[in-house]
Amino acid sequence: MIAHVLLMSLAVTYATSPPYVEPPRPEPSKCPHDESLAGLDMTKMEGRWHVASVSTTKPLELRGLAKPIEGQTVTITGRPGEYLLVHSLGEDNPFTHEYTIVQEEREINAYIPEQVNELKFAVVATDYDNVALIVTCEQGYTHHRVARVLVRHSAGDHQRHLDQMYEHLPARGIQIEDMEKVEM
Repeated sequence: MIAHVLLMSLAVTYATSPPYVEPPRPEPSKCPHDESLAGLDMTKMEGRWHVASVSTTKPLELRGLAKPIEGQTVTITGRPGEYLLVHSLGEDNPFTHEYTIVQEEREINAYIPEQVNELKFAVVATDYDNVALIVTCEQGYTHHRVARVLVRHSAGDHQRHLDQMYEHLPARGIQIEDMEKVEM
């Protein structure tokens, strides 16, 4: 009898409760539009690039494995209009992530399944052979994360080229003290 009363009570409560309505999602937090340098030749950007330093809008204490650790690389591959960036967190770390590079101005990665692995990407400075400054952005509903990544083309000694690039960062609005360097 008690079970019957409880069952009836639950049924009445359920029937009189308002239907669940999912709260509206906020507007996506749009990635800022960083344009690649004029005349960028993406075919010359193909290959493996070694991370030298990075600054990001993600707070330092929350970066975890996203920190610029030794051996971290990005590999650019593909063909015009279909370039991919493969991010690897070091020789000893099995983590890799593949992104479709988005260079045009449009919303990306806003929790839409077919866009979740897209990455806004711009090469704002490079000499193609030694160093490049890449700006990426991952977009979400509540925030976006911008990363400015300084990379060297091979594991060889490119310190002179890196130093020259560092000299130009302040003119691009990037503070050198915000760049977290990789121990090489």
